[in-house]
Amino acid sequence: MKKTTVLIAPLLLAFFGCVPSEEPVSGRLEVRPAIVAHMDVAQKKLYIANVKESLKSLLRSAEDVARRKKPQSLTQLRVEGDKFVRAYVVPILGDKEAMAEIDTRLEVAKLYLLTSRFYLQTEASEQSRMYLSRLERGFGDNNIFMNTSIDRNDVGCGSLQEGVDDLRKELAGR
Repeated sequence: MKKTTVLIAPLLLAFFGCVPSEEPVSGRLEVRPAIVAHMDVAQKKLYIANVKESLKSLLRSAEDVARRKKPQSLTQLRVEGDKFVRAYVVPILGDKEAMAEIDTRLEVAKLYLLTSRFYLQTEASEQSRMYLSRLERGFGDNNIFMNTSIDRNDVGCGSLQEGVDDLRKELAGR
């Protein structure tokens, strides 16, 4: 009876997907992108504000980990941050209504800037360049917009142009 139980138990566990794995749980969970198309402008403003605060928290964490000089932790943070960016930031960056509305357009530009800074801080220079390039492509031709004064505490610079220039300098040094 014991032999039968010992032989059948692993088969049942394997059948029901309960086999132990070396892969962490976070690696097995599927991250589904947020759906923002159904939201109205007020909901998108709130969504962007929440995503921006979360991204700022990730950026502060990345700065802290980088100061401690722990490359493995920085890599893990980049992986988790990348999942966050794909699930929550990218959908709003690609939303045409958010780009068309004056209320959300500046906030979307700030998301581009914060995302680029996050990737730069986590030593993913290519991804940082990509988001910086998208920011410049989408907003760079409008000097008034790029030089509009913004809260320095919000994204770490006084204007979008100042943030872009700072990122370019940092990326040139890498």
